Parts: sequence; C-alpha cells; structure tokens
Amino acid sequence: MPAAPSALPLLHDFARRVGLSVGWDKAAIQRLELITEEALLFLLERQADQTRQQQILVQARNQHGQVELEFASGARDANLEQLLSQVKERQAPEPDEVGLRILKRLTRQIRHQQFHDGDFLIMRVDGLVE
Repeated sequence: MPAAPSALPLLHDFARRVGLSVGWDKAAIQRLELITEEALLFLLERQADQTRQQQILVQARNQHGQVELEFASGARDANLEQLLSQVKERQAPEPDEVGLRILKRLTRQIRHQQFHDGDFLIMRVDGLVE
C-alpha cells in the first residue's frame, strides 16, 4: 500500500479483520486500529524527507492469543518482504522516539530498525488490556 495518510482506512479495515479472526472484542480491536494508525504516522514522519515514492507492507500473525504486527516501509521498488525477513534476525535498540514510546505503551513488545533505506516495526499486541 502507498506510504500516505490515504492508507489509513485500509489499515483500519486490516486491523478489524485481524482482530475478528482471532476472536478479540470491540475494545481490543479498536486498540489494534489505534496501534496500526500510530505505526503509520511514525513511519510517515520518518520518511518525510524522502524524495522517492514509498510503500508500506503490513503483515499480521496470530501468536497464541497475541497478534504480531510487522510494518515495513521503503522505496516503492524495494522488496520489503525479503528485507523484513532479514531484519527479524537482528537485535533492535530500545525505543527512544516519541512515536515509538506511544506504541510501546500500547503493545506487549516493539522493535524498530532501519535497514537498507527501510524502516521496520515488529510489534506484539495482546487482546486483553492489563
């Protein structure tokens, strides 16, 4: 999908479908929508100075009642799936930017890395609020 605010309705729909597929309630699904929105905003801010058109790849997996969300952003001609698989193997520094701190409060776990002109977020989200 394009790395643009216009992708927000697609992300909300994606979050609703993921939440429903794992049996989450309305509040948990709304939190998942908020997380996808914050992730998009964070990635858009990181790309503000890019001159090439950017894309975002979003994937989700059910991990024993948690959802693992993967966001990859980079140049439109980049193979984000391949880069994302390489990033998963690396250790990530602690979140230090405001957008990441917000996401850290909403998620169980978050990793952010920059790699080959791309930004990658991998987050684990619980269906229940503690």
